[in-house]
Amino acid sequence: MPTLRLPRAELDRIEEKVLAETRGSCRHCGACTRVCPQGINVADMLRYHAYVHNYGERDVASAAYEKLGKERAHLCMQCGACQAACPESIGLPGVISSVRIELA
Repeated sequence: MPTLRLPRAELDRIEEKVLAETRGSCRHCGACTRVCPQGINVADMLRYHAYVHNYGERDVASAAYEKLGKERAHLCMQCGACQAACPESIGLPGVISSVRIELA
């Protein structure tokens, strides 16, 4: 397969467009989970939320959440450390609250 070579300006334009289209989306960097004082895997909570709200897979979300132990989301103190650490400023305390309510 031949290699596609693009000028730097075109590569920059593509990168700029990708960043603009994905702004506000999780980058899967793990910063949110690393700072949680309660040890909640915040990234997992975001994934379960996406299963329900983006993919219509409530059963998949419920089964995965059940394996964690339902008390995990209930440990959230809504301190905002996860949101402050998130490079995309995702409203993670709200996501965790939603998971707690919808999957408990």
